[in-house]
Amino acid sequence: MIARFTSSKSIVFSTLIIASTLACSDDGGAGEAASGSESEGESGEDDVGSSESSDSESSGSGSGETASTDTDSESGEGETGEGETGEGETGEGESEGESGEGESGEGESGEGESGEGETEGESGEGESGEGETEGETEGETEGGTGEEVAPWLLHVRNDTEQLVKIDVETGDETVICDFEGDVNYPSITFGIGGELFGSRAGQELDLIDPCTCEVQYIGDMGYTGINGITANGLEILRLYGISTDADVLLNVDTTTADALEVGIGLGVDFGFSGSTWSSDIVGLLAINANNDVLYEVEIVSGLATEVADLDVNFGTVGIEWHPVTGELYACTNNHLYAVDTETGTTTEIGNMNHSCNNLAAPWTAVACIDAL
Repeated sequence: MIARFTSSKSIVFSTLIIASTLACSDDGGAGEAASGSESEGESGEDDVGSSESSDSESSGSGSGETASTDTDSESGEGETGEGETGEGETGEGESEGESGEGESGEGESGEGESGEGETEGESGEGESGEGETEGETEGETEGGTGEEVAPWLLHVRNDTEQLVKIDVETGDETVICDFEGDVNYPSITFGIGGELFGSRAGQELDLIDPCTCEVQYIGDMGYTGINGITANGLEILRLYGISTDADVLLNVDTTTADALEVGIGLGVDFGFSGSTWSSDIVGLLAINANNDVLYEVEIVSGLATEVADLDVNFGTVGIEWHPVTGELYACTNNHLYAVDTETGTTTEIGNMNHSCNNLAAPWTAVACIDAL
C-alpha cells in the first residue's frame, strides 16, 4: 500500500510537471495558464483586461467582439506571451486590421491588437468612435432637422388686413394671420431684439405679435408722417424713423414711443419714403419717391446723402435691408425688387398684385414663421 501510494504520488507529480510544461510551451502567458484550457481565447485575467470594460465600451466596440478569440495569433502579450508571438506578432502591424483603440483589454489584445491601426481602417477611434459619431451628428444636423430656412420678409397687407410672409427668391406670399379691425401701417420693422413694431398711420407705435397679429399699443411718437421706421442696429430698445412731414431723422424709444430728433434735419425734402438700417454702412438707407433716389442717412448728423438714382419710378415705398442675405429689397406699384446699393439698378423678384408700402426682415429666428 505504501509503495503503491508513493508510485501514484510520483505519477501525479510528474503529470502536473508535464502539464505545466505543455501549457507554458503552448501559450506562454501566465494569465492563460492560470485559468485552464479555456483561457486560450475566452477568459483569462489578461484575456479581458481592465481597458476592456472602460476604453473599449466608451469608444463603441466593447469587449464582446474580441473576447472569444480561439487562435493564438490574434492575441497580444497576455494571451500568447512572449514565447509564441510576443509583442512583435500582434503589435501595431496586426492591430491595423483587427480592432480599434480599446476594443479589448491589455491582456487579450494587448497594445498590439488594440492599436490605432484598425481604428483608422474601420471607424475612427474604436468601432463607434469619434468618426462615426461625427458622421451621425452631421447627418442629423443637415438631414434630420430639415433644410435650412430660406430668407423671408414680412409685409402687412393693409388692403386685406393680413400679415404675410414673402419668399425673397420668388416673391410668393403666405398668409400668417389676420388683424382684428382696420389697420394702416405705412411702415413696419423688426428691432434687433426680435420684436415686430408698426407705425400706425405714421404716428403711433404698436408692438405686433408676428405669429398671431395681436397688437399692443405703445404710444404716440409725437410726430406725423413717420412712414419709415427701422431697427436701431446699435441699441435693442430703440428704433430710427424718418418723418416726411418734418424731414427729420428720429430716435424712438420702443418702451414709451418717445421720439428725439437727430441732428438738424435731413437736408432733403422727402415725399413718400421708407428707411432701413444697414449693417454694411452702420447707418440708414432711404428711398425718396419725390425724385426716385436712394439715400444714405447718417445716424449722428441726421443728414441724407444721395447714393444713386433708381431705375424704377416709386410711388409708395417699402424698403428693407436683409441681415441674412445682405441684400436691399424694395416694393412699389405692386412689384418686389432687389436693389443694387451702389448703382441703383433694380431686379424684379415678383409681381405682388397689390399695393406695397412696408417690408420687414428678421434679426432673430421666428419659429412660427420659419416653419411656414
